[in-house]
Amino acid sequence: MLTNLANAESWLDRPAEAIRAYERAAAIYRRAYGAHHDRVGVALANLGSYHMRNGNLALAERYFREALVAYDGADPPTHFNVGVTRVKLGRALLKQQRLGEAVEESLAGFRILEPQVDPTNNFLDAARKDLFTAYRALGRTPDALRFRPEMAESLGTR
Repeated sequence: MLTNLANAESWLDRPAEAIRAYERAAAIYRRAYGAHHDRVGVALANLGSYHMRNGNLALAERYFREALVAYDGADPPTHFNVGVTRVKLGRALLKQQRLGEAVEESLAGFRILEPQVDPTNNFLDAARKDLFTAYRALGRTPDALRFRPEMAESLGTR
């Protein structure tokens, strides 16, 4: 896949080259497949992930939202990639302290992924952690504990 070059540039800590490679992959996929295609969505989500790892949360959010638009019409709304991207968008929103929106996206991603993957899946675990954090910050401890019941004792709610 074209995004492998971008991933390599990222691992080599070459940010300008990584961004160019991710953007180029998305552009090539758009030309080859049209705007609504799984590969376009994955390339955009990877670009969002890159920006989130590097602290540019506004750009990360933008690319995750663009990825969801690319999946629309290409994949069913319950597709694995849609779930993963919504979890990632939820995390970008959580890091921006946009708690209500973070809960909405993380919960949507969680609900998509939960019936499809092993309970220990990294993305499902990330959604659980993010939902716990967001609900706690919103003062909704009972909702938080639905996603991290093992935390009940440390919160004094047993």
